[in-house]
Amino acid sequence: MSKTSTLQVVSSADEKKEKTQKKITGVINELTKLKEKIEKTGYLVEGGEKTGLAIADWIENNASWKFTEAMGVIEATKQVRKAVEDIKKGKTKELLLNNLSLEAIYYFVSKQEGKGLDEARNYYEGLLKPVADGLGRAKHDKDAVKDLEFKLASLENGIDVEENTSVANEEPVAAK
Repeated sequence: MSKTSTLQVVSSADEKKEKTQKKITGVINELTKLKEKIEKTGYLVEGGEKTGLAIADWIENNASWKFTEAMGVIEATKQVRKAVEDIKKGKTKELLLNNLSLEAIYYFVSKQEGKGLDEARNYYEGLLKPVADGLGRAKHDKDAVKDLEFKLASLENGIDVEENTSVANEEPVAAK
């Protein structure tokens, strides 16, 4: 290999490394902004003040917990009560809870047991459905975070997912 060819290969490798580092920095910035957005975002829980009061009452009086889960009961109640107060003060017309609160509430709600059709309907319509729907709204943002984390890990390991997508769409080669 000639001296010129060696310089071109080294120069090309340096350019690729620099390009990859810029992509990594861009993904890190995007991921940081998205995580900050998620922390601040309130996700809609249908039913407004009435549902908020029902959720808070249920958590305060019925949520089963063990050991450090007690902190989740305390914090979830605080967040729901604050969201209800925001509605009462006219700051918002809807019950808005952050992702962490929704996950905590859903966790406690998922442990509930009951009996009979009436109790099941009240539980489902007044508690489970509004919380699950709110958590579903947050899922879009959580999936975007997972996608960015995957992209970042791939870039850090020398794999550019965007450059390799055409390979993923090719037909597999049959074994002979």
